[in-house]
Amino acid sequence: MTLRKLRKAIQHLVLDSEDDKIGYKLKTTVFLGQISREIRKLDTAVLDQIQLECHHIKVEAFSPHKESTDKPLFFRPMSTSELAAHPLDYSKPSVPEFIDKFHRLVEKPHWPVEYRSEESIRRAFAGEFAYYIDAFFSAKRVDVKNNLKRAARWYERQTHGVLFSDSFFIHGDNIANCRFEEVWEHWEDGDWPHVMIKLFHTVDADDRLLRGEVRCILEAMRYRLTLPKLKDHCIIPVQVISIAHKHGRILQAHWNGQDVIIRQSPLYDLNTTDMAIYDTFVRYMANKPIGDTVSIPRATV
Repeated sequence: MTLRKLRKAIQHLVLDSEDDKIGYKLKTTVFLGQISREIRKLDTAVLDQIQLECHHIKVEAFSPHKESTDKPLFFRPMSTSELAAHPLDYSKPSVPEFIDKFHRLVEKPHWPVEYRSEESIRRAFAGEFAYYIDAFFSAKRVDVKNNLKRAARWYERQTHGVLFSDSFFIHGDNIANCRFEEVWEHWEDGDWPHVMIKLFHTVDADDRLLRGEVRCILEAMRYRLTLPKLKDHCIIPVQVISIAHKHGRILQAHWNGQDVIIRQSPLYDLNTTDMAIYDTFVRYMANKPIGDTVSIPRATV
């Protein structure tokens, strides 16, 4: 069945049998899986606008410093003022220790002799910056019990059985040039279908989406729609913290009943000691899941 016919089948199901979530979700998972397989066949690490639109994926630019109020949102970031009320607690020895290591990474990076290829260096930088983004998120802060990660009730999970089926890793390209660093679910298990993913890439990034980013989103949505604990949910919001070499961005995605909507932040330079950049990532990682994920989505046809 073609993508066009599948989309029409989904739309008719919404109109004719709104309460039939089982049938709706089944058709949606098939549709998302077919999109993912077709994107896998594309011989490119980056995807341009035409390639995305041909596969029912719409990209919307957003500014983390000026959130829209007229579009569906599923992740509410911590406000700038709230984060400012909980600065890093330098009285705890672990904080100045990791800050010192972070500054050395930015100012005087040094890699072992085995890091000779450009790909290995890109991977090393991306892995380090992915680590430090999480370090700022989980660091001791003033007037916060444990850390922001715990306070926001996001908990790390294993990839298998939460994000992807085992077969996704056994077959295919395993999302080429992409590595999964962490996966988080919200503590209220089953109440919120939202998922957060941190990943890094062995390629450089620009304003175009990477194939690994897109396939990660599609496969996460597709698989999580099949989980028994999420049987009441028709929308799987996905937030991705994506790091490529020395740059990072935030992606937020959901299925609107017709297209996959991917909200894309600017690409930030992580090779800096400017804490404002890292605060942006921390605010979005310390988010609160929101939005109606239970109703069958009704996109404009």
